[in-house]
Amino acid sequence: MYVCLCAGVTDRMIEAAVMDGSRRMKDIVETFQLGKTCASCVEAAQEVMQQSIRNLDLAYDLMSSEPIQLPAQANTMQMSA
Repeated sequence: MYVCLCAGVTDRMIEAAVMDGSRRMKDIVETFQLGKTCASCVEAAQEVMQQSIRNLDLAYDLMSSEPIQLPAQANTMQMSA
């Protein structure tokens, strides 16, 4: 989805910037030259950046946590299906 039509910036581009290490709105604004024309995109871009950071943090948390143990009954049901 386009976040900034003026600069042609999509949510995926912002997500990729977060994956590459951008953690400040200043970084996103400078990287993509947001807000230079009408500035109506800045709030939406910030929301995408914040959600991307939360998703990345959640992924790191899941990768570092203990594996989830399924109950024995659930394993039996999967095998018989």
